[in-house]
Amino acid sequence: MVRSMTGFGRAQASVEGFNITVEIRSVNHRYFEFYAKLPRTYSFLEEKVKALLSTGISRGKVECSIQLEATADESVVVSVNEPLAKGYVDAIKEISEKFGISDDITALSVARFSDVLSISKAPVDEDELWAKVSPVVSEALAGFISMRETEGKRLSDDVLSRADTIIDNVSYIEARSPETVKLY
Repeated sequence: MVRSMTGFGRAQASVEGFNITVEIRSVNHRYFEFYAKLPRTYSFLEEKVKALLSTGISRGKVECSIQLEATADESVVVSVNEPLAKGYVDAIKEISEKFGISDDITALSVARFSDVLSISKAPVDEDELWAKVSPVVSEALAGFISMRETEGKRLSDDVLSRADTIIDNVSYIEARSPETVKLY
């Protein structure tokens, strides 16, 4: 079957705490060239997505965009950089003593200094996340391939109809050829 070089496929799913959206688009290119748009924290998925897409796409400049939105309560860890916080408190007390300024240190005022509090998400199990994302990528790929085949069929029909027109014109010219020679 003839496939177009351009195409688009999209799939969405809510899977175990994530809303996942995958969009695949491509334009004409001689080889398979892959670009991924993923959240930085999930960049480990890029090679797996590329491998999956290359099973169904052999040519084209392919861009795959994946959006992962956590819907479940993620484990977020807020930690205190205690040495840094102590350093800020000691420095503020020193300023207070040296310059005779009242000491109005609060926990909130110390927490506002940069890098005293750090926020991190709980580590993600890569294989578990891939198990959630891969079916959505496969669904988008199926839609993408279907669109390329539909467009390819349309292009094939157009080329064949033009070829029929050319054959008809050649037949007409061949039939008129002897008359044209007589007229010359």
